[in-house]
Amino acid sequence: MAKRTTKRARKPRKPAKRVIAEFSTTEFVRPVISIDGDKFEMRVPEEMTFDAFAMQIGFGESIQEIIARGISPETLAEMQELVESAARNLLVDVPDEVTSKITPGLYMKIHELFNSLATVNDEASASENASSSSAGSNDSSGLEPVA
Repeated sequence: MAKRTTKRARKPRKPAKRVIAEFSTTEFVRPVISIDGDKFEMRVPEEMTFDAFAMQIGFGESIQEIIARGISPETLAEMQELVESAARNLLVDVPDEVTSKITPGLYMKIHELFNSLATVNDEASASENASSSSAGSNDSSGLEPVA
């Protein structure tokens, strides 16, 4: 039997039958948070530019550095300024009178929510797609979408 010298052409792959996650680079569902009864949209990690995302990381690192230096009137003022800037980076159209009332503790909660959004959005997307094929699944993320 003669040895074959040419390779057989591969059959084209069939597309997947079920999408397991769906992502967009143009449409985002922003969660809404309430501060003193006023509602504000929060940016999601997917929509932030590299600069804005890096700036957010820098805010967190700077706050940690201030805490490490010790608490004084100067560091407290510096920390409040960073907290306000970081909140403006995460929240859409938040007025100065609201950011000036955000404490470091409240900012930490806002920041934790922001950090959890990538995981929540990925899980919600996967759950949404799975729910279309499996009865009884729950795809609620607990976040209120904004139209």
